[in-house]
Amino acid sequence: MDSNDKRIMQMFKTSGWTSLKRLQILLSTPEPTAGAIAEQLFASALRLVDLDTVEMMLRAGMSPNNPIETVRYGALTPLQFSASIAWEEDTGLMDLLLSHEVDVNLSYNGNSALHYAIRSDCEQAMRTLLSHGAIVSPSCLRDAAMYDMSSIEIFRDFVDACEDVNARTGWQDISALAQAVESRNVAMIDILLAKGADVNSLVAIEFDDDWGTTTVLGLGVTSKKLEIIEPLLRACVNVNPDVDGLPLVSPLALAVEVGCFKITQLLLEAKLDVAAADGGGKVTLLERAVKKTNVDLCRLLIAHGAKVDRPWNHEEQSSSALLVALEMSSLEIVNLLITCGARLNDVYSRAPGTVLGAAIEKGDRALLHMLQSAGASVFPPKLRRIGNMETAIYLQQSGILQGILQICGRSILTAAILAKDHELVQYLLDINININFLATTTDVECSNSEQTPLGAAIQTRNFFVAEAILQRDARVTDSDLSHAVAATISDDNRTQFLARLLTGFLGKTPTAVGNTILLGRCDLLQLILEAGVDPTGAPQMFEEVWDLDGFCLDTPESALEIAAEQGDRSMLQILLQSAPWDPRSTGRALTIAVFLGQNDLAEDRLNFRPDVNQEITVFYPDDEDEYGDMVEARKEVFTPLQAAVKMQQVAVARKLAEHADINYLGEGAHRRTALQHAVDNGNMELVNMLLAHGADVNGAPATDGGATALQIAAIRGYLGIARRLIDLEADVNAAPAIFNGRTALEAAAEHGRIDMLQMLLNGGASITGDGEQQ
Repeated sequence: MDSNDKRIMQMFKTSGWTSLKRLQILLSTPEPTAGAIAEQLFASALRLVDLDTVEMMLRAGMSPNNPIETVRYGALTPLQFSASIAWEEDTGLMDLLLSHEVDVNLSYNGNSALHYAIRSDCEQAMRTLLSHGAIVSPSCLRDAAMYDMSSIEIFRDFVDACEDVNARTGWQDISALAQAVESRNVAMIDILLAKGADVNSLVAIEFDDDWGTTTVLGLGVTSKKLEIIEPLLRACVNVNPDVDGLPLVSPLALAVEVGCFKITQLLLEAKLDVAAADGGGKVTLLERAVKKTNVDLCRLLIAHGAKVDRPWNHEEQSSSALLVALEMSSLEIVNLLITCGARLNDVYSRAPGTVLGAAIEKGDRALLHMLQSAGASVFPPKLRRIGNMETAIYLQQSGILQGILQICGRSILTAAILAKDHELVQYLLDINININFLATTTDVECSNSEQTPLGAAIQTRNFFVAEAILQRDARVTDSDLSHAVAATISDDNRTQFLARLLTGFLGKTPTAVGNTILLGRCDLLQLILEAGVDPTGAPQMFEEVWDLDGFCLDTPESALEIAAEQGDRSMLQILLQSAPWDPRSTGRALTIAVFLGQNDLAEDRLNFRPDVNQEITVFYPDDEDEYGDMVEARKEVFTPLQAAVKMQQVAVARKLAEHADINYLGEGAHRRTALQHAVDNGNMELVNMLLAHGADVNGAPATDGGATALQIAAIRGYLGIARRLIDLEADVNAAPAIFNGRTALEAAAEHGRIDMLQMLLNGGASITGDGEQQ
């Protein structure tokens, strides 16, 4: 823009039109072109701060209120622009504009000239605008509190000039006081409070991993600064405001959350409602204090009536202060809570399920003894581990270990093996309990993805324990086999161990099979398949997405998809012939092969009757473009044909076009039919091939961000393709996508395609839409 402005000014000064009389002629000419030239000249002079030219044009009759485009802020009034560049107390352009009847409060974007002067922190500009009648709006006062102004006196002047310091521009805006508190500016806070600023004005706040509402006092509490909180408290007439039923995050809950004893004490002395704070969040006040392991804070809260326990809920009890204290290993707080009457035998929805369970997992005999002596007696139903062997011996001597193992034995033994606590592992095995429940107590297909003691032993390469577990007739799972496959990579001698696990195995092994493919072990794949297992089903190897290089895929639904991604044709052939794969599985694998350019693998799958309309989703994470700008995460969905056309694989696309639904679009934003993909790529060969197979030139666009084939050609400027589509009666006036869509004519105009515009107009494109000019 700067170079263009300089070129325009140079042309102007060499044109002979630099006199006042000539400019008056230009401005009085009724021709639209003359007006456009004058506006462009005035805008360039303003942006270059050419005061002589600006003054001459103003004297000639140029309006000082016409908007101009700016690089930083878009369209601004000249006065807004002058305020935005007043960084060094240079207000020459502003003074010039103000001397020619400029509207000091005019705005085309909701921000006044005063707003830009505040952002520039130019006191002279601010005072100049105030002296000419600039209105100090709620947003201006908030802006003044947001920016670190060099002069507190100008802020005081703003407050004095503002009609209502508590007014807001919109319901989501925060007040000036809230902004001053957020900026931690004590001087501004004092000025606003003296003017009557409302301490109970509501603000949004992030709390407990969610968004809630608190007061300005609550916002002040998060600063953890007494010099901010004390004046807010002094000015607060009602520390327990009525908020019309809105869920309020109490300042007291915020004080406890930040773990500050002094601030909490101040609020309690000010009589903030303890019961409201206790019931206003996801956890109680005492639970928050316990998480900080602050005994004094716990005592303070209890002394002021904070709940020791949550209200009893027979449907779900998720936690308690006592459970948290045990998890934090705070013996002093546990003792305090027991003394204050905390319930000892609640059963919780989350592991380990009881307070006894928390003590057992910690392996703290002192805590266990304290709880049992106080009356805790309920077995933990979700125990994940026993802290150490001493705790296990104590439980055995107390006569409760067998009962615990009958409920939670599998997870306990697994945790001990993974922790490599060999003494505890041996102790648990020596008890000679029924090992079957340690392996699994449910149907094998339901538990294949879960870790088992056998799998843990293999994973930690503790084959002595693995043998001991097998000797107890433990059931082998798909997960165990997968760990055994991984073990053979570091030690080929373990192949015999894998073969032993396969003996008599019944069930599906997609995870183990998937692992052999990932590890490139065709010999292990054949070993598994020769055992007569079923390789179908979903491998349990990825949690939510399948993370690849630069993008992610859906979690694979079969090992065939892993083979497609790995590009191993021989392993794919073995897999395809090993079981009766359903069309969905072969279809999804086909789409992946096509998307990744594995053409040979794609052809192999076509021989196994895949569903050629199966879709896969490709996820692209946040990224930077070549200019360093952030590109937001997005996703694309493809059928095999759509993927082949998108990747411009002509031979595969030609084969797929014979079987697939050629006009299939699919659900979701930014979807494309195969023809629309071909046009997007400008690939005339694929366009002609698809048209020959019956592709619809007027296929509908996706609801959000979609486009017809002709609209895409107009966006891209592909004249030849557009001509071909129009000749085949493509609708030049087809409706755009409902969201983020363009007609073909709009698309061509937006992208400056003059030749395309002419072609569309010649083809009958209408320049009007639904009653309005496009």
